[in-house]
Amino acid sequence: MPIERKRGRFLTVWLILLPIANTVISLWCWIVLFILGMQSAVFGYDWGGIVTLAIIPIVPILNIVFSVAVWKWKRWGVFGLGVMSIAASFVSGWSVLFFYLAPVGLVGIIVLAILVRPIWKHFE
Repeated sequence: MPIERKRGRFLTVWLILLPIANTVISLWCWIVLFILGMQSAVFGYDWGGIVTLAIIPIVPILNIVFSVAVWKWKRWGVFGLGVMSIAASFVSGWSVLFFYLAPVGLVGIIVLAILVRPIWKHFE
């Protein structure tokens, strides 16, 4: 007899909104860093944000992959979202521009953990 998996409404909405919000925030951060990078290039000092500019577009893609994995009942998706949220919070905390986003990144994974805990046994 197959296990009946039932995802709550709030978890469903959360899994839809999480990658959308992450993409919007990442795009906003990328635009701000790009503008600052252009300004620093004009003023002639090394900004050093090329790596950051290259990595920021990858983050929402990974978060979409992990959200789809959670949608398909995969535990590695929950762990992946957790690692990404913690890493993003550390990076935001170190950043002079985005330090205020550090605790916001942890809110998403805390809510996700609360939502998946009752149905964790159904994850593969």
